[in-house]
Amino acid sequence: MYVLYHTPYKKPLRKLAWLESLGIIEPGDFIDWSAPIAPVMKTDNAVGIYSDYKWIVNTASKLDRYPIPKIENLLRR
Repeated sequence: MYVLYHTPYKKPLRKLAWLESLGIIEPGDFIDWSAPIAPVMKTDNAVGIYSDYKWIVNTASKLDRYPIPKIENLLRR
């Protein structure tokens, strides 16, 4: 878990334990699909937990072998 510098770590851990007790999240050993989380203190002093899956999805998705041509190249013809 990556914790922001200004965020106390006890609140995010309690939030994760609460989400786990509700069955919303569960621990896993899928290291290939894990993403860092960013706990953020909201204005009402609640904890929001966000995760960035951009890197994981981009590495797992296949590149298109035949990309759509640029409109400029099509109009030049």
